[in-house]
Amino acid sequence: MIMSTNLKKILSPFVDIKGGLMPALHAVQDHLGFISKDNISELAIAFNYSQAEIIDVITFYDDFRLEPIGKNIIKLCQAEACQSQNCKQLLSDVSSHFNLNLNESQYSNLFRHFSKKIKLGETYQIKICQTY
Repeated sequence: MIMSTNLKKILSPFVDIKGGLMPALHAVQDHLGFISKDNISELAIAFNYSQAEIIDVITFYDDFRLEPIGKNIIKLCQAEACQSQNCKQLLSDVSSHFNLNLNESQYSNLFRHFSKKIKLGETYQIKICQTY
C-alpha cells in the first residue's frame, strides 16, 4: 500500500520518536476528524505495528474515533460519585431532550436558526465529582 502524501506529512514528525503513535493518532484525527480504516493500515505500516495493535490503542481511549461524529459532543460523567448525584436521570433527560441514544450522533435543532450534528456520550474521566 502506498501512503497518501497528505497522511505522510501528518505522520512524519512522529514516526521516528519513541511513543510517537499517540501524538500521530491525535494529529490524524485533528486533521481528518476521525481515524479511518485506510488510516489504520497506513499507521500500522508507518509505526511497524499490526492493524490489530493500532485498533487496540484507538479503541482503548475514549477520545479517538473510527467514524465521523457530531460537531457538538455532550459527554456526561457516569462514575460512582456522579451516580450518587443522579447522573442517570440527567442522562435520561438529555437523551429525551435531544432524542438521542447514548453514543449516537444525529442532527438536532441545538441552535434556533440552523441544525448541527451532535453526539451524546458518557465518560468516567471528568474527575470533578467530589467538588460539588
